Amino acid sequence: MVDKSYGQQLCEALKPLKIRWRCASSIDIGYDEDTVRLMAEAGCESVFIGFESINSGSLEESSKHQNQSNDYKKLIKVFHKYGIMINASFVFGFDHDDTNVFEATVKFAIEAKLASINFHIVTPFPGTPLFQRLQTEGRILHYDWNKYDTAHAVFQPTLMSPEELEEGYRRVYNEFYSWSSILKRMPAKFTQKPRFLAFNLGLKKINPLWDFMIKLNILAPAFKLYHACDRILWEMGRKILMANPLHKVINC
Repeated sequence: MVDKSYGQQLCEALKPLKIRWRCASSIDIGYDEDTVRLMAEAGCESVFIGFESINSGSLEESSKHQNQSNDYKKLIKVFHKYGIMINASFVFGFDHDDTNVFEATVKFAIEAKLASINFHIVTPFPGTPLFQRLQTEGRILHYDWNKYDTAHAVFQPTLMSPEELEEGYRRVYNEFYSWSSILKRMPAKFTQKPRFLAFNLGLKKINPLWDFMIKLNILAPAFKLYHACDRILWEMGRKILMANPLHKVINC
């Protein structure tokens, strides 16, 4: 969708196929409401967006020049207006991040009603400019590659300790996927609720079950069953709404 002309042609081609699909894009596509509307008409149900940070200094540091944090909420509302859920990504540990970034990010995410989030810790992978810079500055803590997984602090942050970075990372996951947060972020449209709950329950509430299914090698069949149930629920919700004379009001 970064190539808007191609993306619009693709959406027009997808319309008659009557399929539901998901994609990744940058948040700045929200400035073009017509394209977002066209995506929804073509069957787009959710978009993965790398917000990276709500801190403008951290965005500059990560070269996310197209992300304008001051416009985040306005752009998110454009997607929500057309029933497209947003699956987001945020990263902690930039040189501009202090310990306040964790609570501020969760507060923003709940208020913006983001459908789901993958949180990460800045990780300097070998061969990248970031790794070279931190190594030159003497900030690489160790070379245990098993912990270079975006879930551990493998370098010395500027404005907090490695322990504070890891603790904050774990805390935001617990807060964002708490039941109170899930209820606050619940979409208004009935047809979106099953997918929203599937994202939230499936991502963080049943992790032990995922591990068990992987060991038994039954993950692929389970996903097929999930998609089949999701389609049935979506069709049921659509028929219920369409059968109701007040469906337009309810849908709004």
